Amino acid sequence: MQRYGVVTHNVVALRAEADAKSEMVSQALLGETVELKQKTGAFWLVGTEDGYAGWAYSEFILPYEEGERWWGEVGENETKLRVIASTTAVRYTPEPHTAVLTQLVFGSVIVCPKWYGTLVPVYLPSRNAPRKYYVKRQDTLEERGLLVFDGKKAVLIAKEWVGIPYLWGGSTPFGFDCSGFVQAVYRYFGIVLPRDAYLQASAPCLEAVPLDSGIREGDLLFFGSESDPRNRGITHVGMAIGGGNFIHASSRYGVGMTSLVDAYYLRYLRAVRRYHTE
Repeated sequence: MQRYGVVTHNVVALRAEADAKSEMVSQALLGETVELKQKTGAFWLVGTEDGYAGWAYSEFILPYEEGERWWGEVGENETKLRVIASTTAVRYTPEPHTAVLTQLVFGSVIVCPKWYGTLVPVYLPSRNAPRKYYVKRQDTLEERGLLVFDGKKAVLIAKEWVGIPYLWGGSTPFGFDCSGFVQAVYRYFGIVLPRDAYLQASAPCLEAVPLDSGIREGDLLFFGSESDPRNRGITHVGMAIGGGNFIHASSRYGVGMTSLVDAYYLRYLRAVRRYHTE
């Protein structure tokens, strides 16, 4: 029987090897379901919903068997929520400004037993009996209420993260790399993009747009460079925001906006891809 696990920590590093000092290649979020592939010492090799794999501390992964009742299996009076704020505080009581348990980031999954008031009760994944905590209602959205992709809306979401620092392997508002940034924007609409830029460039949900045709808001722009040690052809990705500009997570200054007239980026623009709706 295939084994699965749920992430129990707010943001969990996925590393290239089963070693705390190994390179971080991606991240997993609280409430995310992962496939358990291999156990080595204090680490699980896990597969995430975007098809990526990495080594995570086993203490942050709660295993369960396929078909087993677990916290994320929504009951009759429960609903599954996604965090849509950059971050939101999880509090011990429904009173504002009380003690904070942790900070959840955009895209985290939680289960709500009932709606009421400004703060709503939620369950977090745990090895112990479920306990209620509380988050701001405005910071969450029911999974079934996720919006249909819209380029203008995508731009508004992306601009909220201007100034977020660059982090290699980062895919949250605590720090982004280029592909993690656009992956997070698209996640708002329930769209799962591959983890790396070169894989995103060939994602089935994206269609090719000729370079000499009009670029729309929300289109993904893929770049190459002279430095391409893995010979993948694509080394960077950003998202068009209109007016001849794009937004991206750059190792130089974090999330920011750049003009396509910029000689460097214009020179290395390799492809434009657009999400195609049914």
